[in-house]
Amino acid sequence: MNKEAWQKALTEVTGSPLGFDENDVASINHPSLSLTVNFYYRPDGVVLYSQVGRVNHDQQLRELLVANCMWQQTNGATLSVFEGNQVLLAYLFTAEQALQW
Repeated sequence: MNKEAWQKALTEVTGSPLGFDENDVASINHPSLSLTVNFYYRPDGVVLYSQVGRVNHDQQLRELLVANCMWQQTNGATLSVFEGNQVLLAYLFTAEQALQW
């Protein structure tokens, strides 16, 4: 799918008008959930990513690594830690998956 087709599909699914910026990123803010969901356009699909929490101690890091192992508890998404203690969830949607929406 090209960028315009992704914009249309994401707009239909989210119910919010979306347009990719000059960095190929589109975002939706949900203030009531304190959540921003980002979409990054790539030629092979769109990566959905969002900060989903913070890590405060080593036990939480171990739990994230266990969940991330072969995507056992993330349903194909990847969990990462960035900027010290922020947890990022990322998932690549392909055009084939978008057709199932």
